[in-house]
Amino acid sequence: MKWITKYSRLIRRATGCLLLCGGVFVAFGWFYKLAPMRHLANPDWCAAHSAQARWDEEQKNYRRLCASPDLCFRGDMIGYYGDKQWCLWLIDKMNGGGNFRVCGCTETALMFMANRYEQSWKNWANLHRGESQEEWIKDGFAQRGITVHLPPTLEDTLPLLGVLGHKTWNTLWAGPQGTNAPDAFPNYLQYNAFRWLRDSGFNQTAFAASNATTFTDDVVRIGLLQYTKWNAAYRIGDGVGVLAFGKAAHKERPFGPPLILKSWFQAVAWLLVIVPIVAGSSMLLGRKKRVVESSPGDGAPQ
Repeated sequence: MKWITKYSRLIRRATGCLLLCGGVFVAFGWFYKLAPMRHLANPDWCAAHSAQARWDEEQKNYRRLCASPDLCFRGDMIGYYGDKQWCLWLIDKMNGGGNFRVCGCTETALMFMANRYEQSWKNWANLHRGESQEEWIKDGFAQRGITVHLPPTLEDTLPLLGVLGHKTWNTLWAGPQGTNAPDAFPNYLQYNAFRWLRDSGFNQTAFAASNATTFTDDVVRIGLLQYTKWNAAYRIGDGVGVLAFGKAAHKERPFGPPLILKSWFQAVAWLLVIVPIVAGSSMLLGRKKRVVESSPGDGAPQ
């Protein structure tokens, strides 16, 4: 075993390098690659962050881990918040081979983003890749005999409230066909009916006050109640899942986070805290040092 003694320094250095690289690798995995998964699995983290922050974290999870949507256990929101790019990304991943998991969660997310069910998502994407998400949603309504306009008009209100007022089923658990009820709609159609109304500036209070006669129709009355429930869960003020015409309308309004939440305002606040403390401490310490230096030393003449 003399070679161990002879090469002990080299062995120590090699072992040290391996341990260092191993620690960096684990730190990279834990603090970067797996961070979104850890955050999304933590109810306290989710409760303490906004819908936009949660969606940002979910997108990191897809990019860093190439993970497929998990609507059951992680409660992913890609179906509700995902835009055209995320819909096409998911379709491309489904057809790209490898270990990407395709299940009911993946299919359901696509149905919500595209407002339809397709036997072959690959063929559909090849035909409609050049269209906008709003055109996909509009065409999805047309497949069910529901006419909406792009950009939206007041004529869209009653048909979409009618969609919200009909029976529905959960496509995640019951599949795309779901129920044999002839007047039932899948829940992805109802969600898109809600956000089409929401993003077009629909005001349920003003509508109820000026359209009292329409409440003789049970479907419209139930639809308005359902709109209120959806609106409480998916507010346009959260800034996620908003269609293009909703974003454009919001740019024209004085809408946005309060001044106190803006990054530059918080940075100024921190500077006003830190700079006076550091400057004051430096002056006090400097004064004390000068006093100590100017005091007479031991044995100095009095």
